[in-house]
Amino acid sequence: MTNDIIARVELTIKNFDFTNYSFAKLQKPLTIDIYENWLNKGLNAEMQYLERHLPIKKDPHQQWPQAKSLIVFTQNYLPHPSPLTQPLPLKFVKISKYAQGHDYHFWLKERLNRLCLQLKEMFPEEEFIPMTDSVPLLERNWAFESGLGWFGKNTCLIHPKYGSFHFIAEILTTLELESQKETLPDFCGKCNKCIEACPTQALEENKILDANKCISYWTIETRKTPPRDIINNFGSWLFGCDICQDVCPWNIKAFSVKDMVKCNNEKDLIEDLKWILEQSNKQLLKKLKGSPLTRAGANGIKKNAIQMAGHYKFSELEVYIKKYLNYPVLSEICEWTLAQFQFTDNIKKDE
Repeated sequence: MTNDIIARVELTIKNFDFTNYSFAKLQKPLTIDIYENWLNKGLNAEMQYLERHLPIKKDPHQQWPQAKSLIVFTQNYLPHPSPLTQPLPLKFVKISKYAQGHDYHFWLKERLNRLCLQLKEMFPEEEFIPMTDSVPLLERNWAFESGLGWFGKNTCLIHPKYGSFHFIAEILTTLELESQKETLPDFCGKCNKCIEACPTQALEENKILDANKCISYWTIETRKTPPRDIINNFGSWLFGCDICQDVCPWNIKAFSVKDMVKCNNEKDLIEDLKWILEQSNKQLLKKLKGSPLTRAGANGIKKNAIQMAGHYKFSELEVYIKKYLNYPVLSEICEWTLAQFQFTDNIKKDE
């Protein structure tokens, strides 16, 4: 009976063009102790919601008592499956590849909703709940348990054919489903390219990411000004960071190298930074509507632009940055950036 159910479910799933999918029994996650230890060490930085979600991640039945199984999906985002109608007006700053299209929390959830409706028609007595990473499930664990990849040294889920540039999503169900795939062995081997490439040393041995040092954390998750030893290694990343994925041989194999290149001329960045700083908060959010960049908020995007100007010492932007000195959430980063300009000017005078 179970094999017949799985065959019917799979036939329906194949109409929705996901990159890959599998099934997992809903139980205590295999990797929950590793995750809890990571939290206990404070490696989640100030993302306290991860700590609040721990009890549910450890025992999903606390939140979904009737659920028995997960249908787990991966969806590659190179090329992006939901491109923006109007491309982002940012040509040279670096933006994580997943964010170079519509926000996946909406279009991916909508696709899952449509699939759930069809499954509900087939199994009217069962329940199907669509989920993206906005719910407290240990999604990489379930993708691993269902055979969709292994944990790389960059902490991403990697598949030998599809690499790691993918979203992970789930449908929680009262159906009893079991994985038809074996868990994948670790194919990272002796490769340490991701660890060596991280400019802020956020990646540690044993597949550990220290969010306190991660560029993605500082450009998306927090409005605070980064420590000096971190900010000086941001480069031209405005939103997120892909370095540890860009250098991964499994991604180079799966995707064209040209997809990994953005800007070769630092001075070109000024055009993008000036555009950001000229916008009011309302204008900026309107022009970024539909993009994941709005998650950082207008002040978050401006903070990242200002700190980039300081890193590259783009004193041409001084007049724009001074406008934000009285903004409580931007004053500190403005002062730091303006100090970089002053320091550069003093060196030039001494020469």
